[in-house]
Amino acid sequence: MDSIKGLPEDIKGTSFQSSQDKVDTENGVITSLQPEKEIDIAAAILANAQDRSPVTEEEMTKLRRKIDWRLVPMLFVCLQLSGWDKVLVGTAAIYGMETDLGLTGSQYSWVGSIMYFAFLGAIFPTLWALQRLPTGKYLAANIFCWGVVEMCHAATKNPAGILVCRFLLGVFQCCGLPAMVILSTMWWKKSEQPLRIAIICSVTSSVGNGLISYGFSFVTHSHIAKWKLIFLAPGGFTVIWGALIFFFLPNSPADCKWLSDREKFVAVERIRDEKLGVDSLTWKWHQAREAVLEKKNWILWLFFIAVNIPNGGLISFSTIIIKSLGFTSRNSSLMTIPTGLVSTFSAWGFSWLAGRTKKYRTLVLVASLVIPLIGAVVVYATERSNTAAQLIGLYMLYVYWAPYIVGLSMFQANTAGRSKKTTVNAMDYFAYAVGNIIGPQTFKADQAPKYTGAIIAMTTCYALCMLLGLFYGYTCYLENKKRDEELRVSGNESGADHDMDFMDLTDKENRSFRYTR
Repeated sequence: MDSIKGLPEDIKGTSFQSSQDKVDTENGVITSLQPEKEIDIAAAILANAQDRSPVTEEEMTKLRRKIDWRLVPMLFVCLQLSGWDKVLVGTAAIYGMETDLGLTGSQYSWVGSIMYFAFLGAIFPTLWALQRLPTGKYLAANIFCWGVVEMCHAATKNPAGILVCRFLLGVFQCCGLPAMVILSTMWWKKSEQPLRIAIICSVTSSVGNGLISYGFSFVTHSHIAKWKLIFLAPGGFTVIWGALIFFFLPNSPADCKWLSDREKFVAVERIRDEKLGVDSLTWKWHQAREAVLEKKNWILWLFFIAVNIPNGGLISFSTIIIKSLGFTSRNSSLMTIPTGLVSTFSAWGFSWLAGRTKKYRTLVLVASLVIPLIGAVVVYATERSNTAAQLIGLYMLYVYWAPYIVGLSMFQANTAGRSKKTTVNAMDYFAYAVGNIIGPQTFKADQAPKYTGAIIAMTTCYALCMLLGLFYGYTCYLENKKRDEELRVSGNESGADHDMDFMDLTDKENRSFRYTR
């Protein structure tokens, strides 16, 4: 077989034998590969490794720390910039954007929803691009573009202008979370993913947004409106960051410049037993069909819609709600800071718990929903004049980020096969967009400032998510039990089959795969 098209430079030029002679089963390493349409990039890394000596625990620990310190900060900033752009519109609203642009009635709700319509239109082309193009480079290019669009917000003069900008922002931001999901499954074990995803997806953007908008509140002699400055400064930083990570963010372990050849070998060996693969360059329709036909994926799909309905509303309206409690615009900016801290630390805590268990992760998911459910009840039941109770209830609502992040880790841990992961990613991100479209629409202008309908919707969503989480866990339990019985009958109790680990098989095709529940 000729050299494999599309592989990174350090792998190109290597010839492989026929697909019938793939694995040295005695030593457990791949010596030749399947045809180029079938392989996982990890297989090429293993086949080309000069040093195939057994990997030690010390090597794996040292490499994991190196990956954590290099990759987590880069992905963290990328996701924070994405979240920052979403919450800026709420802050801009209390600094005069609504008045200057003439936004009336439900128009502001549509400013919050329209970028998620862009998500719906862009998600499938985006995920196709993530499958075919270098993931890191594609993410960097989109970050640069959404930074430019964010700065363009300051040039808008009317509702149509801001709606166009929000739509374009959604088109370019659509790749942020899917790219993070794809990259994280390449580098970390199932047990390592929840906490790292929680750190990467922290909501510290709300903290930064609160501090920066508070600082801009003291600007008194600028010819540029404060709400425009709130878009210009973060947008400029985003443009610079996108340009920088284009050169520094790796697409996969195969082309990572800060890993030696031995470290690349260790990077894929350390995740071999996870049976998730690393990356494959070809779209496989049978994997996509399998993803669409699986019941457990539709359970997660409904879960992501329900858990993101509160997210969509709170992003656009939390600052307005806080101001309606009697705070000035300046103090309202400061009062949004705890929302980010609550979301971040709750996600870290519950993700840490989720990472320490494989059999009962859905119970952690359900437990994390109790706090926002109580928060919704507190906001609904207490009088608006009780400012302390209203704020406490509002802050409790922001624990909703924890079940969302734990849910993401469930999807990552329970899906194998590159095309299948991409398809499930599309389904879940589609659900994310639908939830965020619905969310702002539950906040009716004629129900301000209490927004009773929105609070009832949140309460319903949290309760529904609990039921869906339990159903998902039970579904995974039944499938694991079925596979254990298959192994018992076959006499292969261990279920170990290293030949299959990097053949880009799905979790359904690889019967030794076990679901995290």
